[in-house]
Amino acid sequence: MRNKRNHARHPIVLILAVAGLIGGTTVFLPSAGLAIAQAAGPSWTVTGSLGTARYGHTATLLPNGKVLVVGGWGFGYLDFKGSAELYDPTTGIWSHTGSLNTPRYAHTATLLPNRNVLVAGGWGGTSSLKSAELYDPATGQWTMTGSLIAARNSHTATLLTNGKVLVVGGDSSNAPVNTAELYDAATGTWSGTDTPRTISGRHSTAVMLPNGKVLATGNSLCSNAAELYDPVTEKWSVTNPPHTFGCADTATLLPNGKVLVTISRFVGSISADLYDPTTQGWSAGGMLNRFHGGAYTATLLRSGQILVAGGNYDQSYKEADVYDPRTATWNPTSSLNDRRGYHTATLLPNGRVLVAGGADGDFDIDYTTLSSAELFDLTPGSNPINETQFFVRQQYLDFLNREPDQSGWDFWMNEITSCGADQQCIEVKRISVSAAYFLSIEFQQTGYLAYRM
Repeated sequence: MRNKRNHARHPIVLILAVAGLIGGTTVFLPSAGLAIAQAAGPSWTVTGSLGTARYGHTATLLPNGKVLVVGGWGFGYLDFKGSAELYDPTTGIWSHTGSLNTPRYAHTATLLPNRNVLVAGGWGGTSSLKSAELYDPATGQWTMTGSLIAARNSHTATLLTNGKVLVVGGDSSNAPVNTAELYDAATGTWSGTDTPRTISGRHSTAVMLPNGKVLATGNSLCSNAAELYDPVTEKWSVTNPPHTFGCADTATLLPNGKVLVTISRFVGSISADLYDPTTQGWSAGGMLNRFHGGAYTATLLRSGQILVAGGNYDQSYKEADVYDPRTATWNPTSSLNDRRGYHTATLLPNGRVLVAGGADGDFDIDYTTLSSAELFDLTPGSNPINETQFFVRQQYLDFLNREPDQSGWDFWMNEITSCGADQQCIEVKRISVSAAYFLSIEFQQTGYLAYRM
C-alpha cells in the first residue's frame, strides 16, 4: 500500500529532475516546506481513549492505516482481556472489533503477507498458552489456527522473508523457554527449528536484518548474549555479544542497516549498543538521559531517529528520549502527558507515534490501568520529507522497495549534507538524487514497467 500511494507523487518531480539534468538547466522546487520544519518542537497531544483500559497488550498497524489493539491485562488476578479495538488516525476514535477466542496477555501479534494478523501464545490466567489465532481485517473476526509446540509468553515473533514467522524464547509458567519454532501461514501449522544456544526467557529481543537473517539478543539471566538465525539453513550461530551487561529491552533496525539495542543495566541506568551486520561487531550507542526502568517502548521515526517513551520500575515514568544515529547521541524530548509502562507505541502513516494504554504505579503496591492514548509529533506542522535521513530512505522504499544498503546510504547522505546550510544547493541535490534513482538499473529492471503502467 505504501508504494502505490507514494509513487503517484513522483512523476512531475522526476520529469523536472531528468529534464534539468539532461538539459543542463537548474530546476528549483518550492522551499515553503523548509521554513515550516522549524515551526515548533516535539510535542504530545491527547487523542481518543481506548474503550477498555489495558496493559501488556499488542498494537499492530494494518494495511488500511488503522491500528489493531488486542488483549492485555486489566486490574485483578484474572482480568485478562479478550477484546480488540481499532484506532482510526483520521478521526482519532477507537471502535470495537471482534474479540479473541482466548483472552491473553504478553502474547505476540504479527502482520502476515496475506494481511491477516497472527496472535500467538501469551499468558491465559493460570498458565502460558499454546493457542494461536488469526484476525481478518476484512471481516473483523478471529479464527483459531495451529497451536504452538511449546506454551510460552513474553516471547518474540519475527516475520521472515519467506513469509514464515519465527517465534523464540519466552517463559512458560515462569520457567524460561529456550526453543524456537516456525509458523507457516500456508498450512496454518507450527514446526520446530534449531534451538538457540544462549537465547531464552523473557529478556530477549529479535529483529530481522537486511540480509534476511534474524539477530536475537539477551536471555532470562540478563547476560550479554547474541545469536544469528539463518532462515535458509534454519540454523542458529553465535555472534559477538553486546558490550553492555544487563537486560535486553528493545532492538530497532536503523535505516543504515545497523541495530540499536537498549539494555537496562543493574546500576539503575539504560545504555545502548549498536550492532553492525557487516562486521558482526558492536559499538557504543550512548546512554539515555533519563531512567525508564523496563517496559518502555522504542519506535523508529520517519526521520530515522528512535523515540523511547515511558517505562516502569517500582513506578511508572512519563519521560521520553530521542536517539540521533547521525551523532550516536540521546537527547531528552517532551514528556508524555501520563506516566505509563507496558504500553504500546505505533508509528502511523502520517509520521506520528500513537501510544496507547499501559499502567501507572508500583505493581507490588498499587497501580492504575490506563485507557488513555496520546500522539507524539517530532516536528508539528512540518513535512518529514524535508529531513535528509527520511528523504534518502524514502528513495529506497519508493523506487527500489527495500531498505538502504550501507554504502549507498552513506554516499547519498553525503551528497546532500555536503551542502551544509545552503538551501538552494540542498534542493538541487535532492532533485539529482531522485533522478539518479529513477534512472538506476535496479529501478529500470524491477519497477519501470509498473511505473509506466
